[in-house]
Amino acid sequence: EKKPYVYVEMHTSLVNHKDDKYSYFLDIWNKSKPKEGYKYWHQMTCEDFYIFLVEHSANHYIQGGVGLRMLLDMYLYKTKYLNNIDNENLSKQLKTLGIDVYEKKLWEICEKWFKYNDFKEISVLEEFILLSSTLGRTSVGFVNMSINYKEEMIKDNKKPSKVKFLLKSIFPAKS
Repeated sequence: EKKPYVYVEMHTSLVNHKDDKYSYFLDIWNKSKPKEGYKYWHQMTCEDFYIFLVEHSANHYIQGGVGLRMLLDMYLYKTKYLNNIDNENLSKQLKTLGIDVYEKKLWEICEKWFKYNDFKEISVLEEFILLSSTLGRTSVGFVNMSINYKEEMIKDNKKPSKVKFLLKSIFPAKS
């Protein structure tokens, strides 16, 4: 984060390898096309890029909340490329990935806020989004991380340990 208004978020892959959507994005290079006039620039299809925006925000939502900026990104992208998006294919892919209901809810909020400027009544979900800062709340993320850790330990027939959880949350995995 750099003042006054630049925020860079870097990832080593589009989706975490533990994510159940990982396989969808694994062959994204095969689906992308070279950008005309550029040697090293590839572009995803409009549908795949929008799906990535939705999936990325869903991961943030699960890990600590989704902020206003992510909804604005979705809204601006979809409205700008609406004529280039195959909505039937998009709906099919969102449903296949299991994020269709999530996208629908967020899109309803996007239209309510950005298209109709309607802030008369705020739902619990809208309040959560407004209170989630840009990328979510650390406290929510930490609680979710501890729940996931406990579930992993139980699944692997191991006893959860507060010390191991603390170490895992501070230090990256050996891999």
